[in-house]
Amino acid sequence: MNATALADQAEAAARDARRKLASIGGDRPADIASDPWLAEQIGALLLALATDTARLCRHVKPSPMVLHATAWTPGRVVCERCAPQLRPATYQQDTTCDRCGEHTSAIYSGALAFGSILFTFGLCGGCIHSSPVYRPALI
Repeated sequence: MNATALADQAEAAARDARRKLASIGGDRPADIASDPWLAEQIGALLLALATDTARLCRHVKPSPMVLHATAWTPGRVVCERCAPQLRPATYQQDTTCDRCGEHTSAIYSGALAFGSILFTFGLCGGCIHSSPVYRPALI
């Protein structure tokens, strides 16, 4: 595939990721750099992808596509079809803040589109309100 076609596909995948994010109510622009924790999570994910240490589902191909990753499964990247596999495996995992590790029944869901990657995370009340980046919607 030539560079122009690849760039076009990458932009289309990024648009698709932003569209999907908007459809779930996450269309809230965030400055990742203003939150060190979030920047660290994205940086670690990009490093895993760049060094071929990310755990990919078998459907992820070199062609640009919408991908899913979560804070609670570091380094794991999957396609849309496999995204349900990223759900927290236990109630304990589902009610634990991804940032500070606090166990709480009130977890705020967050998501952002970074290129063609949809990255989701769950934060406790203290963490969600500690940064101006987040505009919480309790689910």
